[in-house]
Amino acid sequence: LGGGVMPIGATIATEEVFSVLFDNPFLHTTTFGGNPLACAAALATINVLLEQNLPAQAEQKGDMLLDGFRQLAREYPDLVQEARGKGMLMAIEFVDN
Repeated sequence: LGGGVMPIGATIATEEVFSVLFDNPFLHTTTFGGNPLACAAALATINVLLEQNLPAQAEQKGDMLLDGFRQLAREYPDLVQEARGKGMLMAIEFVDN
């Protein structure tokens, strides 16, 4: 949310889950909560994510990248055990010889 520049984070949970973790949410749910500049940076980040439809772009480009990695795994089974991913988060597991 802060692009590695601003100290901010977020947690999303149902009330049921959150209440089990934190009886009193004001005790400690964030280290840097409420910093106005960090909140402005986070809001700008969310706006860019939505305006440029970045989640869908990551899914589409990630699918293309994963297809390529899986093709490499088929071509080089003695080197690549598996290729997996979601969105733009990818992993290539190499054969352990």
